[in-house]
Amino acid sequence: MKKWLALLLTGCLVGCSTTTVPIQEAVYEKPFFNSEKTEENNVKVTVVRDGSAYVVSILSFYIQLDGKEIADLMPKEKTTFYTTEGKHLISVRLFNGEGPACFLDVKKGESVEVRCGVLYSDPFIRRAK
Repeated sequence: MKKWLALLLTGCLVGCSTTTVPIQEAVYEKPFFNSEKTEENNVKVTVVRDGSAYVVSILSFYIQLDGKEIADLMPKEKTTFYTTEGKHLISVRLFNGEGPACFLDVKKGESVEVRCGVLYSDPFIRRAK
């Protein structure tokens, strides 16, 4: 029993880190809305979920823009959507309904890259570009 517990704990520690995925290699997932650029929605936002080891890879990250779910990402996936200029809250909702968030203050015509994943067993989301 102790062997199994030690193996499980080791797997959790090793399996809960993020591997950065190049944006070109991430698999595209279409967002639920705002997939096309318009006069009003003219800020491009690309969210990339970095890769993770087996322990966390079975969990979906539900990406939200200003409280509305816009995409569902698994490891090594990305989505691109368009939003208005100004301040926005982008967040990750996990299976328990909670998760990290970050604020974006974007300008018209800007292109933004956001990264999310797991670092030391804690989920994160942050602006990368």
